[in-house]
Amino acid sequence: MRTRRDLTWFSETACSSRRGPLDITANVLAVLATKPASLPAAPAAPAAPAGAGAASEARACRPDAEARAAQVTRRGQLPQLKGCAHVQGEGVSLGELAVRVGLELRGDPSLRVSHVATLARAVEGSLSFLANSRYRKHLGGTHATAVVLAPGDADACPVAAFVDSNPYLAYAHIATLMYPPASAAPGIHPSAAVAPEASVASSASVGPLCVIEAGAVVGERVRIGAGCTILAGARIGDDTQLMPRVVLYPAVSIGMRCLLHSGVVIGADGFGFAPDSGVWVKVPQAGRVRIGDDVEIGANTTIDRGAIDDTIVENGVKLDNQIQVGHNVIIGAHTAIAACTGISGSTTIGQRCMIGGNGGICGAFDDCGRRDHHGLQPRERLHPGGGELLERHAHGRDAALAADGGQSKTIR
Repeated sequence: MRTRRDLTWFSETACSSRRGPLDITANVLAVLATKPASLPAAPAAPAAPAGAGAASEARACRPDAEARAAQVTRRGQLPQLKGCAHVQGEGVSLGELAVRVGLELRGDPSLRVSHVATLARAVEGSLSFLANSRYRKHLGGTHATAVVLAPGDADACPVAAFVDSNPYLAYAHIATLMYPPASAAPGIHPSAAVAPEASVASSASVGPLCVIEAGAVVGERVRIGAGCTILAGARIGDDTQLMPRVVLYPAVSIGMRCLLHSGVVIGADGFGFAPDSGVWVKVPQAGRVRIGDDVEIGANTTIDRGAIDDTIVENGVKLDNQIQVGHNVIIGAHTAIAACTGISGSTTIGQRCMIGGNGGICGAFDDCGRRDHHGLQPRERLHPGGGELLERHAHGRDAALAADGGQSKTIR
């Protein structure tokens, strides 16, 4: 431990690590027992017995440390925080956050934060972060209680700091602890219509005016918001949440720990019609939709069922609002797609692609990972089957790449 600018610095080893096993109890005691010079002196305590470890030394320095640590240690794991109180004097201590997330803390571990805020608008009790250099100008004048930032910015921070090489990711972990999902009581609302042949786990929560048809399966701790419709044979994996007014068509499969926002429709018919002397004959869409684990689907996004084979969204995919996914599309694991993107039928998108908003994709796009993980920029389109970029909207104007001799146009 060392002190600089009246702030106590704690090394990462003193505050635990996400990267390997640790004795959480001993580390919590060490953090709670250590105090900056500005704090009142703790009452004297009896000397620790010979041979005692780090935990005994911590208790000798601060007699109430063990009692306080007992409140945040349960069988080697820390309990979930109770969310953001938004009231001065409440919230969670920096020391606890440092241990839970595994961060280097430079500052007083007894300080508490109750909410998040930007650097420019932060007040006492705020937690902020700096992950983009364009906002560094706000760091010196911030009134936040603590800031999450990179090592290169730590010396310029005038308040307590969580230091990590990936501050945005560290902030995400902290904010998740401070703002846990709202809990829902298990049970089925009296106004919900649940078929006797449906299987709904006893730990699941089904909101008002929901419809769950025969053969549907709802897993453990699933939360289904008001007005959702789960049609025959649809399956929802454990710990998944459906926000109000989500529709799952027959035989759709949703994995575990997914989040579907309001207005999502999964499994509607794909756009399949055969021409017949100037009229259209509907082609039955016999496939399904299979959604993997840990997938998030934004509001009013639609994913069509396959014509023959299934439409597949693999594990960890993140889809923004108002995306159209055509029939038989395959989206590879951990791909992220921004809003207002249209993906035509039978398109294949590889793993870990990043696709900007307002784009259009036709055919194969399985080499996104080899584009330096940048993928499509906003308003780019792909040539059917070839993966070539046709047009790009750059600097306020369309810059045609002339992959098709200028015949392709961006539709506004």
